[in-house]
Amino acid sequence: MCETGIHARTAPFGLPGGRVILGGKLRILPGFRNRGLHLLSGLTSFLQDKLRHPRSRHYRLSIASLFFDRPAARAYAAVNPEFRTNGYYVGFWFRFTPDNLASLTRAPLRKLLRSPGTPHLE
Repeated sequence: MCETGIHARTAPFGLPGGRVILGGKLRILPGFRNRGLHLLSGLTSFLQDKLRHPRSRHYRLSIASLFFDRPAARAYAAVNPEFRTNGYYVGFWFRFTPDNLASLTRAPLRKLLRSPGTPHLE
């Protein structure tokens, strides 16, 4: 399923009681792409760290993906048009809230449960 996978790292975050989950590189074999496995990887990292630090507030920090021609990728390129060569990246973060956790759980389940060959509409 994964060619190589570097598990996400966790670290203290500069907010009171905060911990950050820093995304790692997750390389997925082509036959297993578009199934939300990167979301499951982040969710797994969160749950493992939450067991070690149950009272902490957890945040996810990530660099925007530019691999698909989506509105978010076009917006990123508009903010940072020379991103391929300048070494500067636009990142985003969010706090793990009950709503975010529900979304992180639903998205991969929906993708994993759809029948093979079903078009990816997102």
